[in-house]
Amino acid sequence: MDTLRKLLALPGYREIVRGYKEIPHRLSPPAAEPQAAQEDSLTKNWKILSLFKIMEIQGLQDIHEETLREINHTLVELIRQEPPERGKLSPNRSPVHPDHRSRSF
Repeated sequence: MDTLRKLLALPGYREIVRGYKEIPHRLSPPAAEPQAAQEDSLTKNWKILSLFKIMEIQGLQDIHEETLREINHTLVELIRQEPPERGKLSPNRSPVHPDHRSRSF
């Protein structure tokens, strides 16, 4: 009987899945915290890593679609936070390193 009580005390599938779903959200700080803006990028990196880990776990396939949506949403937020000049080249810079340009012989 003692073994049966211990088995019945274990969490069920839904409780385990719910726990995994909560992990990425717990890694994100509340927006009202003053340090949240500074740590936002770092925590989003941890969040995205945890979301990808959920995608690797075959037993969590019931939440894979929702997880893919959350990955997309998080990546969009990360891209929007990037400074606009990061992806652009200045007029004086070439996208090809000078040593790698094709030469006429």
